[in-house]
Amino acid sequence: AAYHQSASDRLQANAAQAAYNGDLLAQNTRHVRALQTLLQNLSQELLSSAASAGPDTSVQTATNLKWQPNADVSLSAGKQCVSVERPVANCGCLAVPSFGEGVHYVEIEVVLSSQSGYFVGLCVDDFSEFSLDFTAKTAKGVWLLEDMYNVHDNGTKKTVSEYVHFKRKARIGMLLNTPTGRCAFFIDGKKFPHHTFYNLPKVPMNLFISFRGKGSKASLNSKAQVPL
Repeated sequence: AAYHQSASDRLQANAAQAAYNGDLLAQNTRHVRALQTLLQNLSQELLSSAASAGPDTSVQTATNLKWQPNADVSLSAGKQCVSVERPVANCGCLAVPSFGEGVHYVEIEVVLSSQSGYFVGLCVDDFSEFSLDFTAKTAKGVWLLEDMYNVHDNGTKKTVSEYVHFKRKARIGMLLNTPTGRCAFFIDGKKFPHHTFYNLPKVPMNLFISFRGKGSKASLNSKAQVPL
């Protein structure tokens, strides 16, 4: 009798434990469903906030840029490397397509010949009225970095107070933020405050470079990363 009583007690205890486990499982299931609902609502709120915040401002690395053909230069097969072939005084080259709305980063690897210099920067999309050479520095609608030393802001030359050692081989980075109208230049990954332009017009713009001297080269780095 005692044995049967003990077995009965164990069965009752197991049944009670099973009932408790069932209640606990049901409670956990309710918690999981409540958490799923909370996450769904939060996701919808984030999507709604992103939509109301305006256009995407994440940085886009310019991987599709190509140099346009020019009588004074030669281009690589992919049109991402341009070199001056003829002994011309000034030689310029435009990159396409133009930059649209957003935040764009492009990097150019420049290798200069022994007696040369360069301008690199932005020009308004309609560049037909300008000459693709060093006379462009005096034109309206261009924002240029000159030989790492000076900048030309919409036709006005500004001497950079910071000393920057001129290099015949350098990586020139350009970060363009069209929503804010701001463009910053980097030299070998380093940013210089005086190499930043503000209040650029919110219109399509093109990257371009001008050289002096035969043998200079400029390559677009499609795998460039924005310097930290």
